[in-house]
Amino acid sequence: MISVTIREYGVLFSESEDDSEIESNLDSRVISKPDWDWLLATTGTDEHKFLVRPIRRNNQIGLQVVNYVGVITTPCGYQIEILPKIVSHLNESDESYLKTVRKKLFTMLNAVQKLKFKSFHQASLEIFKQPLPDILIRLFLEEVVLLVKKGIRNDYVSVRDETAFLKGRLQVAVQIRQPVGRQHLFQVEYDEFLPDRAENRLIHSSLKKVAKWTQSIEKKRLANELLFVFDDIPESMNTKIDFFRWLDRDRSMVHCRGLKEWCELIINEE
Repeated sequence: MISVTIREYGVLFSESEDDSEIESNLDSRVISKPDWDWLLATTGTDEHKFLVRPIRRNNQIGLQVVNYVGVITTPCGYQIEILPKIVSHLNESDESYLKTVRKKLFTMLNAVQKLKFKSFHQASLEIFKQPLPDILIRLFLEEVVLLVKKGIRNDYVSVRDETAFLKGRLQVAVQIRQPVGRQHLFQVEYDEFLPDRAENRLIHSSLKKVAKWTQSIEKKRLANELLFVFDDIPESMNTKIDFFRWLDRDRSMVHCRGLKEWCELIINEE
């Protein structure tokens, strides 16, 4: 996946144009023609209504990013990181400027009630040299590591089974309908203490997504190690229902509360 970084009100040009005179900086970037065409085609739709607008600059047509910050991933695989436009004493071509602006963006995200990025306050400025998606993935994985260290919580799950001995509750109606030759087996239902609960299923699904998204070998390795821990837990088959079942006030899940917002961010691809 190719990643480019631009800031608010910067202009994206198509590489099909004569881009020899286009200076590449935070206010001006050249992207592939298919990605440029996709952005142009989606301008005015509900999803990208206020995202970009056509503009003429230096006798060329470009797409100006408007008041939007975040990340756009195009169908062709381009990742366009849009940073806020802030005043700084730092040189804009310096890496330290990008780190500062990205950290400022996280401060903005942290002010949004739905998203609470608790761990980024303690993070060193060094991690902000990465594009926004990589920073998010790293912080999410660190949260899951803390969860695993404290222990994944189990819950009682109702299991229906056919056994050679009576265990739990006998399903009388099903037992009566047992065919000849299987009447010696018991149709039972019992509760088993398993990690198969809504919170763990959603975390598993989120790990699967970030393992596929990240281009970092280090993050991919960590994500796969965590997936091994969640191997016995199924992925969420209905994320909407599982988010509804997430027990925010369960004392046994208190150390898992901060992960709900992360899972919503990842699963809903926000």
